[in-house]
Amino acid sequence: MANRITQLTTEILETGVPWARISQFAAEIVVDDDPSATLSQLLAEILADDDPKVRTPQLWVEILYEFAMARVSQFGVEILVDDDPTPHVSQLVAEVLYQYPSPPFPEFTMSNLIFPTLPGLQWNVKKSPQFHTTIVKHTSGRETRVANYAYPLWKWEMSYELLRETQGYAELQALCGFFLARSGSFDTFLFADPAESNTVSGYTLGIGDGFTTEYPITKSYAGFIEPVGYVDITTLQVMLDGVQVFSPATWTLVTPNTLLFAVPPTKGAVVSASYTWYYRVRFGEGVHDYNNFMYQLWDLKKLSLEMVKP
Repeated sequence: MANRITQLTTEILETGVPWARISQFAAEIVVDDDPSATLSQLLAEILADDDPKVRTPQLWVEILYEFAMARVSQFGVEILVDDDPTPHVSQLVAEVLYQYPSPPFPEFTMSNLIFPTLPGLQWNVKKSPQFHTTIVKHTSGRETRVANYAYPLWKWEMSYELLRETQGYAELQALCGFFLARSGSFDTFLFADPAESNTVSGYTLGIGDGFTTEYPITKSYAGFIEPVGYVDITTLQVMLDGVQVFSPATWTLVTPNTLLFAVPPTKGAVVSASYTWYYRVRFGEGVHDYNNFMYQLWDLKKLSLEMVKP
């Protein structure tokens, strides 16, 4: 069993009788052989006076089993102990999922197909970076903030003003067929953002220290460094101090975005690479509304894509 406490914030106030408050507790418990249980968030307050008062305002638990998958997605409970305990369950949302004997789809899939580039893409295209921060306000007026994402999840909204289905073009068939083959939002795929260049040449990944063998393949967005979603290995060229080295004798690519050296680069060696990269995304919605405004001419007012962490 592997236990990981990802976030823990504790306040202890003493005025003769200790008051202990655990304001945030996020833990993940992973069992290798049997089910995996994830305690994703626990916010608790424990106040000790003459009689203890225990209050758990929020608790989210996910439990996944090999055959039957049970998920408690939200569980809010308050327990106040005075003379007699008074438990209060404020919210409980549960999902129990059973696998079919012959499931119609694999449990998880990641295709490496690339989202089609079509000429009818219309301005404007919305692109939104999304972070997730847990904010807990204390009675003193202070607040505790915990950044749950080290890197943003990106989202795009776009529209197509013209999709032809005439012979020789078939743009409607290309887009709609791609959506159908992904089963809507189910399958993931690769996306090259038209607003960014996804081809990098001689990009510095790091400086060797004589010990490190793994170098994440990243990109820079106005100085902000984040890992790419997927690297096309057929385009990957790796250099040490500007001299190209080759796979598999020197390096291998750990899918989707990590460069692994057989021998650590020497101290001070510049590790750089040239490559083509993509975002890994899925469709944001399970329905597309295609409008036939003229014979064999269609448009699509809204198409959304959401980044998926590799």
